[in-house]
Amino acid sequence: MSSINIAAIDGSLHRESVTRQPATTTAALAPVDFSVKPLEIADLPLCNQDNGAPPSAGLVRLQADTAASLGLLLVTSASKRSIPGVLQNAQGLACRPCGHSA
Repeated sequence: MSSINIAAIDGSLHRESVTRQPATTTAALAPVDFSVKPLEIADLPLCNQDNGAPPSAGLVRLQADTAASLGLLLVTSASKRSIPGVLQNAQGLACRPCGHSA
């Protein structure tokens, strides 16, 4: 049986983030045929449609890891009762280019 790949994104950039713990625990408790891979978002550039530069290595990695996953686990705390900016930025970048996103 093949493994079911799940990508996990922590909505905090803090190394000691408490939201990193549920993602780690999920990976440890997942069934044998599940693979939970934490994705790094700290090195992503700011989402800017006017930027015509080639994609950064971090963006290429994020898009490839997202495309290779069957599911996406977003783990985050509320930031002023909203979604943290770093998570919104990662989402905005991952869905580019329009029509070719994972």
